[in-house]
Amino acid sequence: HEPTADGHLRIAYSIDCGAYVLCCQFNKDVSLLAVGLSNGTIKVLYPLGLLMHCYHRHHCMSKVLLCQQQQLSDKFKKKGEIFFFFFYADGALRWWHLSTQTCIKKVNEQRQTLVAAFSPSGAKFVTAGASSNIQLYDTETGEKLCIFKPSPCKTVMDGHRSRVFALAFHPGKESEFISGGWDDTVQYWNFTQHQSIRRFFGPHICGDALDIDPSNKQILTGSWRKDNPLQV
Repeated sequence: HEPTADGHLRIAYSIDCGAYVLCCQFNKDVSLLAVGLSNGTIKVLYPLGLLMHCYHRHHCMSKVLLCQQQQLSDKFKKKGEIFFFFFYADGALRWWHLSTQTCIKKVNEQRQTLVAAFSPSGAKFVTAGASSNIQLYDTETGEKLCIFKPSPCKTVMDGHRSRVFALAFHPGKESEFISGGWDDTVQYWNFTQHQSIRRFFGPHICGDALDIDPSNKQILTGSWRKDNPLQV
């Protein structure tokens, strides 16, 4: 089907990727676009659709069939080269060197990894998914630095109690981020504590639908429901 737009949206152009698109992400200066496809292929494109690189399934040394989530960071560079980070549904994390198309680092989280987010500097990133834990990594070394999780006490809601689908760092604070998921909460986190420091209830988040507006300190959430799915 041809793409359509409603309201004041206008389609500038479209790109045929050859398979269903599960996720996509620009780098910071919008010079490159990475697209994860349902057949396990990841394509790196110039903005108008010209193919730069293509990563096929046989490059991925795991059982993954679908690319569930990916993030790009042009802050992580070595002698001008760009590294891309791909996060797969089987828990595999891959660091790819763009120009040589080689995987330089691998981590397996032993769970479904559903979302990831870089800190404002790009020096660290957090991942979340099919467990209630959120994991913090060093971007360059791949070292796991911390696991954020709720306390054992079931009467205290100081972390998630179900799957986590969304993560967002505070744009101006390197060590603070928020998360949301199936347990109808948005949790506030700080690197100094393993449990969340604040929370509010309501949004039923089932996808990457969480963001922070740095200009007025407001949070945007998207919920899986018919009425009032978007809230600020």
